[in-house]
Amino acid sequence: MDLAVCFGGSSMPTYHLVYKILLKDRASVTAVRKAQAVFYENTQDELNQSKSFVVFGVEGLIMDIETNTRFDSKRQPEMPDL
Repeated sequence: MDLAVCFGGSSMPTYHLVYKILLKDRASVTAVRKAQAVFYENTQDELNQSKSFVVFGVEGLIMDIETNTRFDSKRQPEMPDL
């Protein structure tokens, strides 16, 4: 399936590397941002920063058919400060 059709057309940049980082807590975001700044500084000649980004989110189980785990709104992550 060509995701470019669904999310912005054929001019979308291609991402060659994706990391998933599991954070200990919300305070860890500061450490990630500091590491990101150092990474960008050290790769400014090799990396097109306009096509690079970091996304933060909270992972939650919605449903798992294999284990017969059905949707339950009480189990979902809460983000009261958003």
